Amino acid sequence: MAHAAKALGFLGGSFDPIHRGHLYLAQEVRKVFALDKIYLIPNASPPHKEGNFSSYENRLQMSRLALSSLNHRQYQVSLLEQDPGKLHYTYDSLKALRSRYGAQARLYFIMGMDSLLALDSWYRGLELTDFTNLVVLPRPHYCLNYENTALPTAKPSDQQTNPESAQRTADTVLSEALKNYLKEHVVKENAPDFNRQKFCTQGKIFLLNSRQFDISSTRLRATLTALSAAEQPNHYPREVRSMLNPAVLHYISSHQLYRSGNGSDGTSS
Repeated sequence: MAHAAKALGFLGGSFDPIHRGHLYLAQEVRKVFALDKIYLIPNASPPHKEGNFSSYENRLQMSRLALSSLNHRQYQVSLLEQDPGKLHYTYDSLKALRSRYGAQARLYFIMGMDSLLALDSWYRGLELTDFTNLVVLPRPHYCLNYENTALPTAKPSDQQTNPESAQRTADTVLSEALKNYLKEHVVKENAPDFNRQKFCTQGKIFLLNSRQFDISSTRLRATLTALSAAEQPNHYPREVRSMLNPAVLHYISSHQLYRSGNGSDGTSS
């Protein structure tokens, strides 16, 4: 049964751990598009990763703690991708969300520019706009250039890649299919008709001109791993304290997450 028409945003990922960059994305998009609610969707089994550093339950709890700091009912954690026994593709999730909320709802899926430039390597990535709008925020070192856009890293998208596709390399340029797709769907924030287009229910790719966050979850986990188990959160390096919500930081400390020798559930292996 479809819900009453709403304006909803969705931010997916492993959130391992969730950091201030994620929260900024959610707040910025809710403000620009006047959304009723933003849902964070932790992925229990991302297709592009062999495993997570912490369990789904820990990542879920950290996400809830981080959102509680925003003091808004407009932010919530979704359990849509909680099943660890299956690979969760964004295509399937967005299709399910469109079915759940009905044809009249305005739906927005949030991603970074790095993910957009690798979208044709996702499972049915060029069909995501059949169900939703995409909202793309800038990422350091990534720039959209239809004529000759190179991906500066060999790392797959932080969100999701097609497991059958080869890993992109530093000299990879946009495929013709992706170039044509972007030319057809992209709406830039400084476009004259942006304020009209942003109320479309689906089918658009909105590029926002917002603050860039250069936060690497890999680097963050590496720093946490190097800390002594006896180290108190208020003595953690400033870099870590600036990236993480205090409640999340205390959760990581109390559960000894990301410590050397710990298993993915935060217990000794």
